Amino acid sequence: MGWRNQGGRRTQSHRDSGEGIQTACQQADRGAAAMTQRKGEITRADLYHRWPHHVALSADKVRGLKNSEVVRGLADTLSVAPLTYSISRADVDLVVFCFAKPEDGDAFCERFGGERLPGGTRR
Repeated sequence: MGWRNQGGRRTQSHRDSGEGIQTACQQADRGAAAMTQRKGEITRADLYHRWPHHVALSADKVRGLKNSEVVRGLADTLSVAPLTYSISRADVDLVVFCFAKPEDGDAFCERFGGERLPGGTRR
C-alpha cells in the first residue's frame, strides 16, 4: 500500500493500493440505499395504481398557454392525477392524462379527441 504525505496528513492513493476506483466506490456504497424518494412524490407506479385510466392527447392540443389552461381546467374538474407523462408513437408526441374513474377518462377523451390507452400498452 502506498501512503503519501499530503498537507501534513498521510493519505493512501488508489493507484498505490492496487484497488481500482470502481472497487473503492463499491466498498463505499455498501449498505447505501439504491434510490430515495421524497415524501408525497408521485411515481409512475403510483399513476398506474391510483389513476389506472389513461388518455393520450396530441401534444399540439396541450401546447400553448390558452390550450393548456382549457385542457387542464376540464381535467381538474374530473378525477385526474396531478401529474402527466409523455410518450411518442409514430413520430407523434402525446401527453398522457391519468384518471381514477373510467367515466372521467371517457368524458375527457370524447371532449378532446384523445386516445384511451389499454392497460397492456402503457410504458
